[in-house]
Amino acid sequence: MSSTQDAPFHTLLPRVDSPREVLRRDLVLCRFCRAPITTRHDELVIGEAHQHRFINPSGNQFLVGCYKLAPGCDISGLAAEEYCWFEGYTWQYASCSDCGEHLGWFYQSGESDQFYGLIIDKLVRYQV
Repeated sequence: MSSTQDAPFHTLLPRVDSPREVLRRDLVLCRFCRAPITTRHDELVIGEAHQHRFINPSGNQFLVGCYKLAPGCDISGLAAEEYCWFEGYTWQYASCSDCGEHLGWFYQSGESDQFYGLIIDKLVRYQV
């Protein structure tokens, strides 16, 4: 009878169920530098959907996912109401804290109603 200690490390990965490994599996990373940005647990439904497709005034199309938190993002720019895709909110730029890549926008309405709209194509999920 063999023990798990005899098995190659890579064959044990799918069986790892420690809280740290479960959290790592839920990470959403910057596609460019692989820094942690948010988690799947922070996915948020806004207007009956997590993902939304928008076109900006320049004609660029974005698929945006909504997240409650994105601690891996830096927020910059003045809060703007113009061209906001979510009525009643202001927006600011959200960029990767590590590499500076523009990842989406931070939306806020009042003091406590806020979320991140992150560009799906600029994110990857952590893969074990």
